[in-house]
Amino acid sequence: MNDKPKRYISIDLELEQSSTNVQCPDSAITEERIIQVGAVVFELTKETEPLILKTECINIYYPYRLSNFISKLCNIKSDDLLNSEETVLTAVKRLCDLRTEFDTSRILVQWGGGDDVALNKESAGGLHSFGRSAYNAKHLYQLYKTANNKPTSGGLKAALKALNMQFVPVVIGKRQYGAHNAAADALNTARIFNALINKISHREQVCVNPVSPQE
Repeated sequence: MNDKPKRYISIDLELEQSSTNVQCPDSAITEERIIQVGAVVFELTKETEPLILKTECINIYYPYRLSNFISKLCNIKSDDLLNSEETVLTAVKRLCDLRTEFDTSRILVQWGGGDDVALNKESAGGLHSFGRSAYNAKHLYQLYKTANNKPTSGGLKAALKALNMQFVPVVIGKRQYGAHNAAADALNTARIFNALINKISHREQVCVNPVSPQE
């Protein structure tokens, strides 16, 4: 039996959208760009909540003023990015360092698809020490709901509520951040992943320990 702790890194990204997005006509760019990377190192537990080992919120240097929509949605000030010395490449290096420091899985965890792809693209293949794909907690949730003949629609907040959980904000410095902050979304992705793994584990135990038929 393998008693080694099962540790993972959940990630989330916030992106400035292009000026072609109808909600961001004041954007200074013509192609979406990563402006914040959230990462949470966690260990699976058999309890409701995972063991959180590290939470990171990395603001990425961005030389322009953010579009009003993204600034308000993500609660990010343009100066937070303008004064940052971080790049997507240094953020990815930080993920690699966290994987080594905490001996986590090579497979990242994310809500929905594409964050790992975007990180790898903007860092020119910097995620090479991780797996070629990530665990999509949203798909895991949808499969769980499908198996139990329940509706599968909804975002992260709605999915947590359906599992009798609440979205938990994070505190960075003296400010509290909720949904659409990369660290907060990564934290809640870790929480729902842990909850779903426990539900899958329970179902498997039921299947592999059937009641013996009467002779």
